[in-house]
Amino acid sequence: MSVGERAVEVGLLEELRAAWPEQRRDRLLRHLSEQAAAVMGLGAAQAPGLGVTDRIFELGLGSLQIVELKAHLEKAFEVELPVALFFSHTSLRELADHLLGEVLRLDDTTASPVPAAASEDSTDPRPLSGQTEDAEAALLRKIESVEAKFDL
Repeated sequence: MSVGERAVEVGLLEELRAAWPEQRRDRLLRHLSEQAAAVMGLGAAQAPGLGVTDRIFELGLGSLQIVELKAHLEKAFEVELPVALFFSHTSLRELADHLLGEVLRLDDTTASPVPAAASEDSTDPRPLSGQTEDAEAALLRKIESVEAKFDL
């Protein structure tokens, strides 16, 4: 993979994290459509014509193309995805919803976007890792209990 491809992929994940929750799905759907079009040998101009609610196989994606799309998504999101995911989530919309909710944990519609380049000394109260405030509070309680246990 070239440096440029890596920058685009890292940029997508950061873009999704920084986006407002209601924008994430549309951005990921656009990306999935573009990638599906690319692995099928279609031009980028044809990507918007792919039906996001159509079954993936009905769009014309074959097994080898699904493996190629899977590899791209694994690199883009730095996760391993089972090939069965494309059989159980049969449309681009179902796939996007699963990726946002179960894989990337970015489906919280009440959360604000996470700053793309927040520094450690930032006074921004929003979670840096995409965690909810409840998860952060639970983590803080755990840290405090360990500190108390070891008299830190």
